[in-house]
Order: sequence, then structure tokens, then C-alpha cells
Amino acid sequence: MKRIQLLLIAVLAALSLTPCEIAAQDFTVSGYVLRRRASMPKDLSFLQHVDRVEAFVVLPDEDGVLIPNSSFIKNAAKLQSQMSQEQELFLSVGRISGTSARNMEVMLSNAKKRKAFVRDLVTCVDRTKAVGIGICWYQTAPASVTEDSKKQLSAFVKELKDAMPSLKLSLTLNPRMVDLAVWAVDLVDDVTILSFSGVAKNGELEPMSMFRSRLKEFSDAGFPNDRLIVGVPFYGRDDLKKTTLNYDQIVAAKTDMTSAENWYGDYSYNGPDLIQMKTQYLKQNGYKGIFVSEFTQDVPYSNPLSLLRAITGE
Repeated sequence: MKRIQLLLIAVLAALSLTPCEIAAQDFTVSGYVLRRRASMPKDLSFLQHVDRVEAFVVLPDEDGVLIPNSSFIKNAAKLQSQMSQEQELFLSVGRISGTSARNMEVMLSNAKKRKAFVRDLVTCVDRTKAVGIGICWYQTAPASVTEDSKKQLSAFVKELKDAMPSLKLSLTLNPRMVDLAVWAVDLVDDVTILSFSGVAKNGELEPMSMFRSRLKEFSDAGFPNDRLIVGVPFYGRDDLKKTTLNYDQIVAAKTDMTSAENWYGDYSYNGPDLIQMKTQYLKQNGYKGIFVSEFTQDVPYSNPLSLLRAITGE
């Protein structure tokens, strides 16, 4: 009898949750690993606190052919081997700019090369036991997206789905590419915006005002909050010198640091309090999740100043 009463209490408690509270329970903590490094990080303790890991593994060469990178595949497989069944490993296809972005265009614009790339990508997915693909479609300007490029992206997604029907797909975009996100909403499972590098007039890196403004643009365009994953930087930026410092480097160099601070010399960064504020905003407004620029840029989770710790609220 007591067991039945406890069950009824649990059911009633669940029914009393608001839609935003329910969404907060499903909040996805995701981010890059091996994005800026080819070697496996020594400390993988962060893995137990995240839901999805996205690893850079595959990209085409200048001829649009998949570049076999055994070290990346090996590292991605090692990551997956240390993750639980509830956690997801995504492979990231493409890069955000430069030569690799042009190589993606070469592959996507040629139906034969695109088909061969998908075939080889299936092998990578099988070898790493990944459950999803993050398609990095980051461009320097929204104007660079043409109708032809959208058709190519649509064809690529269809071929991926045909080859791997159970595969989850995410599209990674520049936060200014609102129109493309709205256009692609039915093509993929979710959209991630890389809101890492925006700088305000006073030099602040991705301040809260900019964060809210970006999300309002998506909301005003009709993009559903529960399909949007929003990026946060785990590094600092000196906008004048155009240089960056990983967050763990800032913590190591800055004495008597507090969680409320967002500056180290000329470097602006998102401190724990600001990261926590952004996380709560996303949860309260029913967004799908948060995306970290690189988990290994953080200090160990056991450190009270850990940014990942600020996200999880522990």
C-alpha cells in the first residue's frame, strides 16, 4: 500500500510540472572534444557530467574525398568506450572556415563525391559506435548561403538518412544564420549555434545582453526553442590582439579569482556566474540544451570555478 502511495505522489508531482520545468529535465549538455587537439585528453572525468560529446573526426580533402584519420577515429572510439549507454557520441563533419570549409563545398557540390563520402562516413560511424553526426555548416556570413548550397545540404542529409536511418543529425551554424536554421528545422533533429566569439563594443566576449539578443532573433523568426542548442565559450579573448586563452589557463594565471569575474587583463571570458546565468535562462525558456566550445578548456570538475560545474548546478 505504501508503495502505491509513493507511486501516486510521484505521478502527481510529474503532472504538476510546467512545460518549461519538464524541458529543463531533458536539458542537453553537449560540446566539442578533440576539436583543437589530436591527442586524447588525460582527464576524462568531465564525461560523467555531460549528455553528448561531439568529436572532430572526418572531413574531406581538396578533392572532396574523406580523409582517413586513424588517430581521430581511435580517440573517438576511446571516448565512446568510456561513456554510458545514455550518453551520445556524435562525429563532427566539416570545419568552421578556411580550406576545410572549401573542401566541404567541393564534396557537397558533386553527387558522385557526395555519395562516396557518405559511404566512407558509414564506416567511421560503425567503427566509433557513434549515434549521430554534427554537420558543421558554419559560414563567415549569412550571405554566403545560396539556394544551390541549400539544395546540396538537403541532398547530403537525405543520403545520410538513407544510409543510416537511425542516425541522429544536428546542424551547426553561425548564430547569425537564423534564416538557414528556420529552413533546415525539418531536415535535422536539432540545430546548434556556435555563439562563442561575439564581442560587444566594450570588448566583452558574448555578454548576457548579446546572448538574449541572439536568441530573440531565432524566436522572432519562429524557430522552436526546444530544437535549439546554444553555444558558450570556455575560453577568453583579447579582441584587439585577436588572441585567445583557454579558461583553465586563465584560472591558473589569475590570483584570488572569483566566480563573478569575466576579465583577466585584456581577455574577456564567461565566468562561472555568467555561465550559470545563461544555463538558467536556457532551461527556463525551454531550449534544448547548451554547447561547450571544448570541454578540455575547463578546469577539473572538482574545482569550484569549473564552468561545467556551473552548468550542472552542483
